[in-house]
Amino acid sequence: MNNFPDTNDNPLNDNDSFFNNDSLQLDVEEEEEKEKPMVILETTINTRPSTRESQKRILDSHKESEKKIDTSLIEGNTQTQESQTTEMEERIKKEKEREEALNKELERFKNIRFQYLINPKHPHYDDFLRNELEYPVVPQHLLPTKTDVAFERDGIPQLVTQILSSNDVISQKALIILCQMFHKPENIYLGFVEDVLSKSIKLIQDRKDLVRQKVTELIYLHSNHVYGRQKILEKLSILNTLSSRFYDSDEVVRKNTYKTFLKLCETQDGVDAVLNLFLFNRLVKLIEDEKMNLKAIILEIIAKCIRYGKPKIMPYAAIKLNIIVFFKDLLLSGTNSEDVRIATCKCVQALCFYKEGKELACKHNLIDIFVQLMVISSEELKREAASTLMWISLNCDAKKILNKDGIHSIIWMLNDDNDPSFQLSLIKILTNCAEDPVGREIIELNCSTKLKRLSMLSSSPLILNASRIALSVIYWKPWKKYNFEEESRKFIL
Repeated sequence: MNNFPDTNDNPLNDNDSFFNNDSLQLDVEEEEEKEKPMVILETTINTRPSTRESQKRILDSHKESEKKIDTSLIEGNTQTQESQTTEMEERIKKEKEREEALNKELERFKNIRFQYLINPKHPHYDDFLRNELEYPVVPQHLLPTKTDVAFERDGIPQLVTQILSSNDVISQKALIILCQMFHKPENIYLGFVEDVLSKSIKLIQDRKDLVRQKVTELIYLHSNHVYGRQKILEKLSILNTLSSRFYDSDEVVRKNTYKTFLKLCETQDGVDAVLNLFLFNRLVKLIEDEKMNLKAIILEIIAKCIRYGKPKIMPYAAIKLNIIVFFKDLLLSGTNSEDVRIATCKCVQALCFYKEGKELACKHNLIDIFVQLMVISSEELKREAASTLMWISLNCDAKKILNKDGIHSIIWMLNDDNDPSFQLSLIKILTNCAEDPVGREIIELNCSTKLKRLSMLSSSPLILNASRIALSVIYWKPWKKYNFEEESRKFIL
């Protein structure tokens, strides 16, 4: 009945497949054909791992390169960070240094008006006074570092009103601050407006040294200004009262007064004021008893008074005092300093500007003294001595004295080319001596070649001109003019 075979009759083996027993017959060939490309795929798939390895290698190399780049960037960043940190540190150091400098300047300028003040308890207090201390010494309780003062121009009227205060501390502080403020010339104008001079001169005879020091310093600061000198000279009463401080017990007060008169004597009106007030004789008498550092200032005042005094007064006022002998003693004394000798040479030079002074210099044998000073002394003293001897040698008697004794030493000193001004004075002395026949022969024999050389090769136009004038005097003949060009050609050949 059953046409289909029983499946239970033929059991399946392990190696048999389900399709072998299936009634449907499958095309094995097609399956094999389908399986072949799979084999090919497997072979292709099996060959791919080499490319994958290369890709991995490439990826690894890229990663390594990225790591290297990252490390280089990190190292570069660290270097830049280090450089930035060093720059920041340098900037911080510079800022600190600037702050320190600013703080120092602030500390220095906080009390700028009192920077020259020194406590008398200082161990070198006496040395400061000996070394010509320009600014006085103020006690500790008078240092006005904490006083309330208006700024600059607004403060001057306030301080001027405080000068004549009944309170000593207030008046002294006002004087101290005004003296420091008047170091600026622009502040002196407000002093003129407030009339500081007439108010401060009332305190010049005060018992306290500090007040007198500051008053004289204030007047000296006014004398440095052109309008200040005019204001002082308009009021001769101020000069008269100031001259009473010539005999003050304090050295600083005397120094300030002498310096004030020296500044005033730079003008013709100042010289006339000193002579009209009869202060010349007093100044000459003060030199003997005065200290060494102040003698030079007094002598410079005397030199200006002699040189620029009016003909009715000078040189007769100086000759009556027998001042040439006094100058000779100052030059010969070994105790005097070099500054005093230089100032004395200026005084003799001013006196020898007049005919009477030249005659007195020859009479009292000052020529030999100046020749010795030219040989022995320092350069500045040599210059002053040579310029003084140049004025003296204009006299005929002085030329004869020089030709007898000092002409050879002057010719010997002419070989020194270090100081042109000294050499110029020597050439002028030789031209004056060449006007005498004896001196002309000596100079022509010993010095003409040197003068010709200077007249052609010197770098100074003044020395060129002076040496040519000297040669024209040496070779002068009454029937013939000296032709410098011909003589110079002979010298070249």
